[in-house]
Amino acid sequence: MDEIGNLKKKCRTRALAQRKIFKTKSNDCLIQKNLGSALMENNNLIVGGYLPIGSEADPVNFMNKLALDEVVAVPVIVGKDKPLKFTIWTPDSELELGAFGVLIPKSVSWVVPDILLVPLIAFDSQGGRLGYGGGFYDRTLSMLRSQKNIKAIGIAFSGQCVEKVPVELTDQPLDGIVTELGTLWF
Repeated sequence: MDEIGNLKKKCRTRALAQRKIFKTKSNDCLIQKNLGSALMENNNLIVGGYLPIGSEADPVNFMNKLALDEVVAVPVIVGKDKPLKFTIWTPDSELELGAFGVLIPKSVSWVVPDILLVPLIAFDSQGGRLGYGGGFYDRTLSMLRSQKNIKAIGIAFSGQCVEKVPVELTDQPLDGIVTELGTLWF
């Protein structure tokens, strides 16, 4: 493993421990409230959310409300080293287990999001994001940004903020981050 890889591994370990500490229903509710404020002026846009795993910040109640008036989609892993694809999700979607233990809708209707809510392990105040290491969101954002203007908004707990995320050329920055404390735009 190279130097950047080692730095990312150490950062992941520390940030995952912090994420578990900050994972509370109260913090999830505050994040969802702040998501509503951050996205209140983005009407008629497709929002790519996610169904959380483990101790990830949970945007589902926000997605439930958003789905009443807007199109909400969730990611589907379609292959190793490929960008994610997004399928329409509603609160009533019948779900099944997909790759990496992530729930996905059984019925697939592909869409391209305009705004992407991005789970993460760590972030910094410059828009750096550290994920699990598979590169799915980086590939996806790179592809989408080459096709259209898309906002990537990280969803995390404030305790996941680190001084500097180790980044490589392939790492895609965030446009904003929503935590239980508020929203930071880059």
